[in-house]
Amino acid sequence: MKREFKFNNISSCHYINPGKNMNDLELTKIHKDLVSVNNSAAKKVDNLFLNEELTLEQKRKHLSKCILTLLYQNQRVFGFLISPIISSKKGVILHAGLIMMNKNPGADFMAFTGLNNFSMAYEEYGNVYVTNISSTPSIIEVFSNQISKVWPSPKMNTKVSPPHYRDILHILKMEYMDKYFPVDADIEIDDRRFTMTSNSKEMGFSTNFYKLSRATNYLYQSFCQVWINYDDSEDIIQVGRITLRTFLYQKILLRILSYKLNKASKKLSVESEERRERELKTKKAA
Repeated sequence: MKREFKFNNISSCHYINPGKNMNDLELTKIHKDLVSVNNSAAKKVDNLFLNEELTLEQKRKHLSKCILTLLYQNQRVFGFLISPIISSKKGVILHAGLIMMNKNPGADFMAFTGLNNFSMAYEEYGNVYVTNISSTPSIIEVFSNQISKVWPSPKMNTKVSPPHYRDILHILKMEYMDKYFPVDADIEIDDRRFTMTSNSKEMGFSTNFYKLSRATNYLYQSFCQVWINYDDSEDIIQVGRITLRTFLYQKILLRILSYKLNKASKKLSVESEERRERELKTKKAA
């Protein structure tokens, strides 16, 4: 399954299990795009999906169990979201995954990538569990608002986790963290608070609360500061569900967001053209 959207000079491509049906050339290109975004980051992230040394067979294997979104501006890649898919006895688990953007085009493409990956998961698998690992308030806010029954979150009773969520947490640890994080990541999870400690700095992630992208709603900003120990490089591990009701809600959000992105991208395109004309006039005057 593949989807494409275009917002003037910004476009997005969405794939489900691309390693299963892409030819070698297409597969090599999308992996190259992923690596390109990582290489242009201020600090590279150490994750198996982004390993430049993977063989073609390894790329196909890892990209056969994920939902992938790639973002382009003027046909040059600037961001991605990789959402690994885990099959388990408890059901299908979609990990919200690894998101990177090396520029901010001025609109909420973070929410857009997540909504597309989540809705594609439901269309392919039906009801699924969804997980998220982050210490960034804005990401935690977006995830909590797009998924049902997210725990931990300020929307739920914070004393007790829902049934089966602890099982999902341990499956995620074994099937994703232990396999895709660096060997020396030193991962430890607290299955009471649903938090994870690791050498986040060495893996390429910021652990400074005051430098992380802020949530729109102050409730999430406060929640993160209370729940997560940033001094110990903690991340929160959230678990939620996508059901039919969630899916329908996400489709509505996607329509609204697509309209806003199209409007914002038109404005950006006009501003870019005006800037280009001013630069040309300056050069001619010189």
